[in-house]
Amino acid sequence: MQEYEYEHAEFIDYKPGYLDKVEHIWPVRAGRSIAKSNYRVGPKRIECYSLHFVYEGRLRLEFDGKRVDLQKNDLFCLFPGRTYYYHMLPSESPLQMNWLALDGTKVKPLLELAGLTPENPFGKQMISTQVQETSERLIHALACVERWKPAVSLELHGLVYG
Repeated sequence: MQEYEYEHAEFIDYKPGYLDKVEHIWPVRAGRSIAKSNYRVGPKRIECYSLHFVYEGRLRLEFDGKRVDLQKNDLFCLFPGRTYYYHMLPSESPLQMNWLALDGTKVKPLLELAGLTPENPFGKQMISTQVQETSERLIHALACVERWKPAVSLELHGLVYG
């Protein structure tokens, strides 16, 4: 991880290939972070869907004039074209998160199946051991890719659909 003003983080970008686009779902970027005490994001507005997995600490998410406090094993999603703010809350443990940004026409319906919508972009206690292990494997696979390869695309799709 590299040190930044608000966090120690690893940022991973992915350039989708033709197999990703045929499947209508693909990773855009991913990463891991450990927040510093001054961690604050926003206003943030993105072009894709970005799932954030809270592994330690506490965080306040603000969206559409609402706010929700999240903690270990909660997750939230930034939906495209919407504005979000989030920051670390005092906690015994520093805020640690992984994130996975996805794009494609299949992402929104899959998020809706999980109960995540633009009006309700978070889930409490949704990170099971299996979810955490799968997200870790996905991020690790993305970090190991130097350039797009069909085999990697198939592996990533297998992890997404689990």
